[in-house]
Amino acid sequence: MRQSDAHLKNGMINRKIQYRTIPSADDGEFVAHMEEVLDIYAQPYNPNFLVICMDEQPVQLQGEVRTPIAATAKHPKRVDYEYERA
Repeated sequence: MRQSDAHLKNGMINRKIQYRTIPSADDGEFVAHMEEVLDIYAQPYNPNFLVICMDEQPVQLQGEVRTPIAATAKHPKRVDYEYERA
């Protein structure tokens, strides 16, 4: 099956999307710091200078399946173990 046939079959169009942080026009400090980071990523691989990318908040998005029970004077907030990935 050709790619053009595949996107017609499921109604999807094959597109590339680039997600970027777009700073406000007046935030020169942010732009300067971001350019420093991008300059590091643009450097050729060097085994003596490893580059590690880390997310600022390592969290997993989860939704509640059951409504949590609010905290009381005798009990902390109670949340069911079952969750839904968001």
